[in-house]
Amino acid sequence: MESMGKLLATTFGTGFSPVAPGTVGSLVALAIYHLCFGNGHDGGILRWLALLVIVPLAMAGCAAGRAAWGKDPGRVNVDEFAGAWVAFCMTRPSWGLAGLGAAFLLFRLLDILKPWPVNRLDRLNTSLGILLDDVAAGLMTGLGMLTAGVLHELAF
Repeated sequence: MESMGKLLATTFGTGFSPVAPGTVGSLVALAIYHLCFGNGHDGGILRWLALLVIVPLAMAGCAAGRAAWGKDPGRVNVDEFAGAWVAFCMTRPSWGLAGLGAAFLLFRLLDILKPWPVNRLDRLNTSLGILLDDVAAGLMTGLGMLTAGVLHELAF
């Protein structure tokens, strides 16, 4: 069971990437999301139901990773997977891969720069803190994408 927790924590081993494991975890989320809901197909409520499964699994992965490797090890990237998924769920399906790509870039920027409240959540010394800063970055990204959608509608 311990190895399953590590596999989950590292998003099926991608957290062991020697370069940018958080970005790799986010790319895995992008690939899976696009395969399931890309090409303008919004998936309706399914993408949100998937999020309801992803977040508890990510929490379990963060707990397993913290137990195995310490406070917030870089190899634990399931939190980036979950945060990116939040951002993708809030991105207009009609924008396709370009919209998902924009959400991916904005999410990674916010996750790296850690503006408030992301930085506050990042300082929590718990497994939940490992996850919540990325979920907050995903929510901020999603709000940015929704705002861009509204501005696009107003302009056209």
